[in-house]
Amino acid sequence: LSEERDRFVDLTGGYGIDFCDLAPLFSSAHYVERSEELCSIARHNFPLLGLVNTQVHCQEASAFLQDTANVRYSLAYLDPARRDEAGRKTVAISDCTPDLSLLQHRLLQQTHIVLCKLSPMLDITAALSQLHHVREIHSVALRGECKELLLVMDGSFQEHPSLFAVNLESLDPVVSFRMEEIAAAKVSLALPSSGGYLYEPNAAVLKAGMQDVVAASLGLRKLHPMSNLFLSPLPVERFPGRSFRIDSCCGFGKRELRKTLGSLQCANITVRNFPASVAELRRRLRLADGGDVYLFATTLQDDSHALIRCSKTA
Repeated sequence: LSEERDRFVDLTGGYGIDFCDLAPLFSSAHYVERSEELCSIARHNFPLLGLVNTQVHCQEASAFLQDTANVRYSLAYLDPARRDEAGRKTVAISDCTPDLSLLQHRLLQQTHIVLCKLSPMLDITAALSQLHHVREIHSVALRGECKELLLVMDGSFQEHPSLFAVNLESLDPVVSFRMEEIAAAKVSLALPSSGGYLYEPNAAVLKAGMQDVVAASLGLRKLHPMSNLFLSPLPVERFPGRSFRIDSCCGFGKRELRKTLGSLQCANITVRNFPASVAELRRRLRLADGGDVYLFATTLQDDSHALIRCSKTA
């Protein structure tokens, strides 16, 4: 990078954790934070952590950008505060501080790339309706839960963004598709059968709405348009999520349940597109949690309810 563009600014410095990770990648780094107390902590800590060529600015993000209007940055990073004045959690971009939708025009004028960390509860379509020049969206999950949405904005980018699904601390592959590929994906329906395989996408894939395009790319079929469980007669490698071998499948009649469950004492239960919670179903089936058996309560293509008994694949 040229000297002009080899500058980094963190516009929501906070305790400086993200700043400390990113600052060493650049020749100069600017920490911006409106709290004088946090700025004092940063001034004390950064030299002790070996961070050189860093500057601390006690300002609002908008004021800092206005004061440095003639300076161009290689990367601007923001993690807007997700609480209102009463301390309640917020999700919408306009309810966070700073409001990225109001700041984006100036940001894109002064920076080559904008990286923003947003709430995992934020609707991606709603975000794209408010933000411009979004190049990439990264859905990041950890231990079965989507933790963050990361947006990459580039003022020179004019096309549809690409989405990435990342499942940390797992062997799941990182998957990426363009928005138009996700919108166009079609998956045919099928019924579960003993000896076949069942696939459950990870939380990052589901948050990004990529389950159908992933399934289509791997030749999988779907149980129901709303169930987000997928089927294959043969094992599929590198699926981004959990995979199971189907042992049996039944409805919820007493006789069917007795045949499928037998003397089972415990099981791992998941509900997908099903009118009862895991706790309610566990009480009904009188099963403790755990063991090597996995039960999926879901809805099939004819809108009937089914219980699918599975074994985890290696």
